[in-house]
Amino acid sequence: MDVPPIAPGDVLIGLASSGLHTNGYSLARHLLFENAGMYVETHIHELGCTVGDELLKVHREYLTALEPFLGNEQLHGLAHITGGGIFDRVLNMGIGMVLAVDQDAADDLLRGLSEDPVGARVIGEIRSGDRTVERV
Repeated sequence: MDVPPIAPGDVLIGLASSGLHTNGYSLARHLLFENAGMYVETHIHELGCTVGDELLKVHREYLTALEPFLGNEQLHGLAHITGGGIFDRVLNMGIGMVLAVDQDAADDLLRGLSEDPVGARVIGEIRSGDRTVERV
């Protein structure tokens, strides 16, 4: 089955991240331990745990939520958002996975994803242009 390429008009659906993702750990360790002077045992009230406990948390797994949609011709692409972020570098803006879907399928896909606690929402669309990300 040939999946259509990502094209103008496709809707971008973001799935919420659960914190740090893959490549973000090196920067987090640098900022927390070297810059902020924290230790593994430092308790962060807002997180309700120590720095070490937070860094050891497993990030969200997306396959379970996405598996029913894999192979659907209206799902044109997936991007796992890691340390590179969405804009420039570093920050994933609370998004861990981005789906590019046919605009006619976006509502159905969002309804299907709402049954799984992944926090799916529309975050943008593909437009013709100069291959940049536009903040709105």
